[in-house]
Amino acid sequence: MPFANGVCGAAARTKKTQLVPEATQFSGSRSRSEIVIPIVSSGGGTVAVLDVDSNHASAFDTVDQAYLEAIGDEMAVRYADQFSF
Repeated sequence: MPFANGVCGAAARTKKTQLVPEATQFSGSRSRSEIVIPIVSSGGGTVAVLDVDSNHASAFDTVDQAYLEAIGDEMAVRYADQFSF
């Protein structure tokens, strides 16, 4: 997916979590709310994103964000040797 597209692209491009309470504002979104966590290598490159969607508006909050970012950090460390960047 090109980094210019949608919520996933924004997370990948900015290397910042995108917490979107109303995802219908994004063209083509089929979700009501979304949180996307970038997985960033130790070299600073985005190697993946963790995308969680819901059919309910405002389904995610900063507590969800903190836990998902911890999972993303663990993924970046644990699988660093498998990422090609």
